[in-house]
Order: sequence, then C-alpha cells, then structure tokens
Amino acid sequence: MKVYIAGKLCTEEEREFLEKIEKICEKLGFETFLPHRDVGLAKGIKDVNKIFSGDILEGFKDCQL
Repeated sequence: MKVYIAGKLCTEEEREFLEKIEKICEKLGFETFLPHRDVGLAKGIKDVNKIFSGDILEGFKDCQL
C-alpha cells in the first residue's frame, strides 16, 4: 500500500518532521510518496505547473492512503 505524506513544507523543520513520518511508514512496510522528496519544492512561479503535475496529478495516482 502506498501512503501520501502531506504537511507543511515551508521550513527545514517541517520537512524533517514529514521525513520522520515517512521513515515510520517505511518501517511498517508502506511505500511512500513524499512531495518534497519525489517532486521537489517550488522556488518560484515558474515551478507551479511542475509541482502541480508531479504532486497532485501523479502523486495521488497510485496512493491508497
């Protein structure tokens, strides 16, 4: 089962928190989708389409939880 891990991504601490959750899920045997790891972070308005496509359209595609 694949888990989409969502949360705030603005600070390094917020991203580290999500990465800790990802490690717990991984140890429990789940496959994970972690947006900032799997797609990247938007650095400006030019990244919006890339982030939307990768995160929302592709990221949700095969996640069950």
